[in-house]
Amino acid sequence: MKNLLQKFLEYVQMHQLFSRSNHLLLAVSGGVDSVVLAHLCKSAGYTFSLAHCNFKLRGADSDADEAFVRNLAAQLGVELCVQHFDTNLTAVNEKISIQEAARKLRYNWFRELIESATHPGQLLLTAHHANDNAETILMQLSKGTGIRGLTGIPAKNEYIRRPLLFASRKHIDQFAVENDVHWREDASNYTDDYTRNHFRLHVIPEIEKVYPSFGQNMMHNVQRFEEAEQLYDYAVHNILKKLLVYKDNEIHIPVAKWIKQPAPAALLFEVLHPLGFSPDLCAEACRLKDSDTGKYVQSGKYRILKNRGWFIISELGNQQDNHFLIEEPVNKIINLPGAQLKITKLTTVPDIRNTDPQVGLLHLDALKFPLLWRKVQPGDYFYPFQM
Repeated sequence: MKNLLQKFLEYVQMHQLFSRSNHLLLAVSGGVDSVVLAHLCKSAGYTFSLAHCNFKLRGADSDADEAFVRNLAAQLGVELCVQHFDTNLTAVNEKISIQEAARKLRYNWFRELIESATHPGQLLLTAHHANDNAETILMQLSKGTGIRGLTGIPAKNEYIRRPLLFASRKHIDQFAVENDVHWREDASNYTDDYTRNHFRLHVIPEIEKVYPSFGQNMMHNVQRFEEAEQLYDYAVHNILKKLLVYKDNEIHIPVAKWIKQPAPAALLFEVLHPLGFSPDLCAEACRLKDSDTGKYVQSGKYRILKNRGWFIISELGNQQDNHFLIEEPVNKIINLPGAQLKITKLTTVPDIRNTDPQVGLLHLDALKFPLLWRKVQPGDYFYPFQM
């Protein structure tokens, strides 16, 4: 049977995570996973240094973790970067959980280290393993997810590499014991303070009572999900390539053609979600197909508008926007590309025989708001007064 080091080298090569020309920055907490990763990199002969975050959350224990990592760096003969954080203050100021604050602080710091690195080709390594992946997938399923959520933690994204995703916690512990590797135990891993811990301590053990090979099965599932995602992305790319029409800074989607595609809701999600639309807003956008012209759904920065047989997606406040909504009949001035539109609500009927050609008179009772203003298009026509 192959040992952990052999599997580690094979996994790195198979996924092309890094090479010996890269300088590796290892995120090391002092726990068994990250310490084993450091020893594997040392045994494999990679060039690396360590980075440790002291979140100041566990008093003397946090400082003891830092001291342990300092000793580890000296033992391995590598450089060490240490950063202290006031995690509680960050959580309070930004109104987020302690867990979210810690994650934000450490990854922002890691990015700074990578971007300011003097070593060529520096990459960040984290010690996420197969059990972490299984927990992540179950959490994603519980919250609600698409196919990408089923693929779990990626082996690489941007400058981050995760070379232990093939290994179970059991095999990591076994390597540590067999190689006399010492580590620090974080007592918070055995409390229910965090959602992940609840899955780790309660949910997964119950599943394993029924399916003892759950962990191994999940690793195989991840591979199948990743392959399914590749097919999905390929199909979505080819359908959208034929479906989307780009005009200036807008995306136009013919509704009749869109609705005939396989999984039209999933297609629209793939267009809107990268623009900041939540799954609920994407579902609401799908319902625009049955709405009148002028109805729309918007995220913080973008809007999808129904205009006759089209969906039109544009950035809010874009001066090149070809479509403007007039929400209600109030006195206002709307700045249009190269012009201004002045709207005045009249209380009496004016003399319409000598109307200025730049003025249009519309009967308020005949209008249905919001009104949609757009540039002239081929086939548009109207009948001027008395013609």
